[in-house]
Amino acid sequence: MTTTERPALHLHRLPDDVLVLVMQRLAVDDLLACRLVCKRLGGLALQPDAWRHRRLDDDKPCVCAVLGLAPCLDKAVYSKKVHTTAFMTTRCAVRHLTLIIKKGTECARACLAVRNQEALGRLRNVELEVWRSPEDVAPLDDADALLRTLVALSPGLESLDLLNGLPTPYAMRPVLHGPCRPSLRYFRCALSQRYENFVNTVLAGHAATLQEVHLGHDHCEESTLELLVGMSELRALTCRLCPGMRALASCEMLRDVSFSMFRKDTPETVVQVKGLADFFRQAGQLRTVSIEFRYGDFDFENFDDLMAALASSGESLVHQLSVVNLPYAAPLLSALPRLPALRVLGVLNSPLIDFDLDVDTVDELLVGLTAPSLRRLELSTLDTDGCLHEWLHRDEVARVLTANPSLHVHVWGTHGCRRWERCEECALGCHREVTGDYRKGRRVGLFSHGPGKCTHPEDHITGDKWTWIHIRCVSG
Repeated sequence: MTTTERPALHLHRLPDDVLVLVMQRLAVDDLLACRLVCKRLGGLALQPDAWRHRRLDDDKPCVCAVLGLAPCLDKAVYSKKVHTTAFMTTRCAVRHLTLIIKKGTECARACLAVRNQEALGRLRNVELEVWRSPEDVAPLDDADALLRTLVALSPGLESLDLLNGLPTPYAMRPVLHGPCRPSLRYFRCALSQRYENFVNTVLAGHAATLQEVHLGHDHCEESTLELLVGMSELRALTCRLCPGMRALASCEMLRDVSFSMFRKDTPETVVQVKGLADFFRQAGQLRTVSIEFRYGDFDFENFDDLMAALASSGESLVHQLSVVNLPYAAPLLSALPRLPALRVLGVLNSPLIDFDLDVDTVDELLVGLTAPSLRRLELSTLDTDGCLHEWLHRDEVARVLTANPSLHVHVWGTHGCRRWERCEECALGCHREVTGDYRKGRRVGLFSHGPGKCTHPEDHITGDKWTWIHIRCVSG
């Protein structure tokens, strides 16, 4: 053999761990086919390391075969698209289980699938999606049994996510027994009066470990808030305003908060806003804050109090602030100079009420914007009479980007002109990237810095729905 010749590399020369690494990158069908090649590959194809990082959706035709052969999976989706019996009998241990419920007879089988995974000992995350039409007024069969199973899951469950609320429109029977020991770190469920007992049972049972709690914006009682206040590890919270909000200041680990307000001009609302303002004054550890006004006729005084309180909490650490359905710009502009760490400001609108950002309000915000550390301004659904292009030519847009060369402006949900109603700006022929099909909503990014001079490239979000436009600086 000459020095330039190399011995042939045969499959049997490769160690098992190398072959398993290769199998991790095969498609599911190809991995299953390895069982037919030889005895050695057939055995390695069933090793846990070949499967533990795989995610299996319910639209794959091989779901039942995988559940019958694979020792484990990272994620599996339970739905009527597959033979649900396979979930009840499988020995494949899943880490993340998604349950999709659409009919009243599916809860009982889903309950057995969850119990089977609990017995296998690898289950850490459960996600429940309930898809019901408005005409489905009857409660789902065995919904109580499924929810009680989710409450009692232990040990080791880390995340419980009820995406669309609970699978019954009526109040469930009281939950009397919670988990044997706390383990949840993440919990999301749209709280309402009907589900208060279920939610409070979960919160009380996992109070020692919960770090993120998201209860939506529809309902919150003081009894629920008392449970939240007692959580020593709580870091993120989403809920509606309720009495006693100032008590949240005792949650020293709380960093990210999102609150919503509904009614105005009531004594109850005044007390709630005062309590939230007190919380903002004392909670100097906050990093991200979101405030949503969910009514069309705003109480300006409430907004004044909240912005003043947020900006008076000492050396503020807030780096991201979002205001949904901005009443008016003055209180926000007054608070910005006292938020030295602010990097991201969102001025957004809620899809639940008919409210688009008024262009004059946005222009007022742009003219008075004084936040030296601000790197991103997010705007959604501007009321531009159907044309974003006209707004791009306003002096206020160019001036704010000239004064803040590190700033990126993100605009969502906007449209170009209707071709039969072309405005003067669209007739100029510039910025053609935003003058296309008016029916397609766009996400437009604006910047003024030169090529290669961006100090925060992560703010240049890419994707099919994003268009980036360079705005020339104005002199003077």
